[in-house]
Amino acid sequence: MPSEEEIGTVIPDDEDSTWIAIFEYTDSGYIEDSEKDNIDADALLDSYKEGTAEDNKEKDPSMHLFVDDWDVKPTYDADSNRLVWSLLAHNARNEKIINYNMRVLTRSGYISIILVSDPEHLQADRKELEQRVLSTFQVTAGKRYEDYDKSTDKKAEYGLTGLVLGGAGVAVAKKLGFLALLKKFWIVIVAAIVGVWRLITGKKKKQEEPAEAQNEMQNEIQSESVRDNNTPPPPAT
Repeated sequence: MPSEEEIGTVIPDDEDSTWIAIFEYTDSGYIEDSEKDNIDADALLDSYKEGTAEDNKEKDPSMHLFVDDWDVKPTYDADSNRLVWSLLAHNARNEKIINYNMRVLTRSGYISIILVSDPEHLQADRKELEQRVLSTFQVTAGKRYEDYDKSTDKKAEYGLTGLVLGGAGVAVAKKLGFLALLKKFWIVIVAAIVGVWRLITGKKKKQEEPAEAQNEMQNEIQSESVRDNNTPPPPAT
């Protein structure tokens, strides 16, 4: 299984902000992008819906989750080696849930950038993330996707579709079955969304730190996100 290492979390210093971005690195091995023109978004969406419907059968009705549609269908940019997708869902209280995901492919794995927002502010929050963070985010030379050396570097067992489904878990799908895989990883995704959203809403109940300190922390996180790509994470335990 790939090892994951959290690079950092970006929390805007504006007390009225409604988003948070989580950065993680996964040492999965080089991921081929040969599926870039053949990602079946409709099939993936149907499978997510089936997976959550099966999971709902094992839960109390108050805990049910329903996948509605793609906010952004899985899309790959070959120039920047970025895979983006976003799912829309709602819970039993008809509260909307949305998560925006980006995977940046590298020579030895990928960087996960997860934007958690709400439907009302998503477009503005996405733009702010692009302008304030991603515009200066880059993988260090020598670790970039195009630096892959097939004679020495390891290779992942899955492609772009696998990233949408949860990375290395796709290899497990051969044993567990496609539906079981989707159930597992959707539960993980939802748990992350709920936890992060509590962090977002909870921080508004606390006194904000001085703006200077917040800006310093954000700059440090952004610098760390680039620097950490030079060093593979420790092996999974």
